[in-house]
Amino acid sequence: MTIHPTTELLQTMDDPTGGGWAWAPQPEARRLVEELMLVFLERCPDSTAFGERIINETGTHITDWVGVILTPDTPETRERLEQAGYTPRTTEFVDEDIHYAFEQKLGIFPDILLTESDRMSVGLRVESIADFFAVNQLSGFDSIQGEPLARARWAPVYSGERAALWVMERHGYNGYHLAFEPAEHRIAATHHFERFRTRARCYHKGCDGLEDAERAVAAAADELGEHWAADCFMRAEREYFIRAHGTARALDTRQRNLGLGWKNADHMVYAAGRARLPRTLDVFGRLGFVQRESFDLGPRDTARVLAQPVTGDVVVIVSPSTDQPGQAGSWVTLLGESLLASGPAGMAVRGDPAAMSGSLNLHNAGACSIDQRLIPDETVAAALADGRVDEGLAASLRSGGILGPAFRAVCRSDGCAAMTPDRLAWRVPGT
Repeated sequence: MTIHPTTELLQTMDDPTGGGWAWAPQPEARRLVEELMLVFLERCPDSTAFGERIINETGTHITDWVGVILTPDTPETRERLEQAGYTPRTTEFVDEDIHYAFEQKLGIFPDILLTESDRMSVGLRVESIADFFAVNQLSGFDSIQGEPLARARWAPVYSGERAALWVMERHGYNGYHLAFEPAEHRIAATHHFERFRTRARCYHKGCDGLEDAERAVAAAADELGEHWAADCFMRAEREYFIRAHGTARALDTRQRNLGLGWKNADHMVYAAGRARLPRTLDVFGRLGFVQRESFDLGPRDTARVLAQPVTGDVVVIVSPSTDQPGQAGSWVTLLGESLLASGPAGMAVRGDPAAMSGSLNLHNAGACSIDQRLIPDETVAAALADGRVDEGLAASLRSGGILGPAFRAVCRSDGCAAMTPDRLAWRVPGT
C-alpha cells in the first residue's frame, strides 16, 4: 500500500483561541448553560430524577451528556449568547420553528438552538437510543425519529411543563436534520465497524497490522465518508480499551445500565514509536482528524493533539522527540504500538473526579487508574541492553513499578478544552 506523506492526510485546525492554542475557562458560557439547565430541570422533574441517577450511579453529571439545549428566542438570550462567546453556526433543522443555532468554539459546551415557541428541550448524547429505551423500560418507542443504524436518530423520553428531555444518537454527523439513509449505507457502516473490531493487531513477519489498519480505514472512508468512518473506528477503539481495563469495564457496566454508553469520552492516548509515527498520524488523518496543539511531555516525548471536528473525538499521539526512548519509546518497546496489540495507552472520560474516585477505586481524585501489564524481567533486561529502555525505568519496573494503560476522569465543567499533562490519560511508565 502506498503511504502518503503525513502533510497530505493530516491538516492543521485553525486556532480558535487567536494564537498559541491558549485555551482558557469560559465562565460566562458556563453560567449561561447552568442557568438554562436549572430552568429546564425545574420544568421537567423526571429529568431531575434521572440526573440524580446519573451522578449516583456513574459519577458523572447530566451536563456531561448534554449535546444541545433548545430555548425560546428572546433579545435577552441573544445578548447572553454573545457575552458567553457563542457564535452562529449553519445547520439544518427538523422542526420548522427552529431557525438559529449557536456554538461555543472556545470551550466544550452544548450547542444552543433558538425557537419561536415557548418550549425548552435538552438533548442527551447516547450511543444507542434503542438501548436507552430498553434499559430504562420506557414507553413511546414508536416516537423515535430516524431509521435504525442511521447516522442520526432522536426521541423524547421525559416531558414536563413546556419542556422535554430528548436522547440523540449521532454517528459521524453533528447537524439537526434527519436525512434519509439508504439501507445499503447503514449495512455498510455495520460492516466497517465489525471490520475495525476484528482487524489484525499483530506486527511480525507475515503480518503487518498497521497496513491492515490502513486498508480498513481507507475502505471505510471511501464508502462512508471520513466522519462516519471515524465514528465507527473510535467506537471499536474504545471497545478494545474497555475490554482490557478493569476500571473502564466497571464504569462501562454502570453507564450502559442507564442506556448512556460512552458519549462522555474525553480523549484517548496512543503511544507511537518514531519509525511508525507518520503512519499512525496518517491513519487518523484519513479519518478526518486535524492537528491541534502539541506540547512536550518531559525532555524526550512530544504529545500531538488531534481532533475530529464532526464527531468531536480527540486523540493524543505520544511519541519520542529524540533518539532516546523516552516514555513513549519505552511503552512501544515493552508493550507494542498502541494502534496494534497493546491498544490505546490511555482513555479519559468527562465526569466528576471526586465522585468517581471512591466508587471506581481511582488512586485519588482526578488521578489515573493503571491497569498493570506484567513485563517479564528478561524482557526488561533485553530492552535495557539494547538501549531501548533507560536505567531509571528498568529499576522502577524491577522494584514493582506499574506499566499499563491509564484511565482518567476529567472535569470539563469550566469548558476549558486544554489538553495539558495534568489532564492527560497518561502516566510515566514505571511509576
